[in-house]
Amino acid sequence: MPFDNLPFTVRSRYTLTFVFAFLFGIGLWAPFFIVWYSMAKRTM
Repeated sequence: MPFDNLPFTVRSRYTLTFVFAFLFGIGLWAPFFIVWYSMAKRTM
């Protein structure tokens, strides 16, 4: 069966879209959150 060797399911389009958006969102926002947290920690 095609795509059986992938670690995620590609059967549902909406689930796949949500998972990719979530993972890319974490990857894009994590550096900003880390910088904000380190700057906020200094002012406390």
